[in-house]
Amino acid sequence: MSQKLATTNLEVQRWNESLKRNFEHEEAVFRRKLPELLATYRGLFVALSGEEIIDKDSDELALAKRVSLLPKDKFILIQQVT
Repeated sequence: MSQKLATTNLEVQRWNESLKRNFEHEEAVFRRKLPELLATYRGLFVALSGEEIIDKDSDELALAKRVSLLPKDKFILIQQVT
């Protein structure tokens, strides 16, 4: 395997690990905040980033489209509050 390919594989592995950590963190935040979210956002889809609700919608696709326009510097989790 070439050095460049090995470096690229390592970078992809690190990126995947970072993505997994970010997902797990935001999912844990969602679970922790769920009782509070149920009181306000029951049935809606919420976009969560940095422990904050950054957007909400009853239409998951509409929410995802808006979120996709935001800067890509933070992980954003979309979950339905149920």
